[in-house]
Amino acid sequence: MSASLDGGLSAGVASVLLFANDTEDGSRMHLDAKDFRIRELEEKLMAREQEILELRSQLDKFQSVMCFHGGSGLGRPRKRAQGISAEPQSQSTMQELIQKKFPLYGKENR
Repeated sequence: MSASLDGGLSAGVASVLLFANDTEDGSRMHLDAKDFRIRELEEKLMAREQEILELRSQLDKFQSVMCFHGGSGLGRPRKRAQGISAEPQSQSTMQELIQKKFPLYGKENR
């Protein structure tokens, strides 16, 4: 029949155990390699996402300074809107207001 090896195991059983052990080690190595590759790709993804955030920030800064109404997009910085004031802006307007007589109304005539 079959010859005995270490402790009475047959050669067929021993070879099946060695094959199973090799297959298990091979599967484990394959899974470890996949895990390593996944970690590597996740790190690359995080680095790219960080780069995208930085580039968006720089783009926002650039767009806040540059005017994009022209064809090329490059131009002068935007002009800020002038505020509205209640006071007259010129001397002639002030003179007109000083000389103009406004009618007086009493309290009972309102």
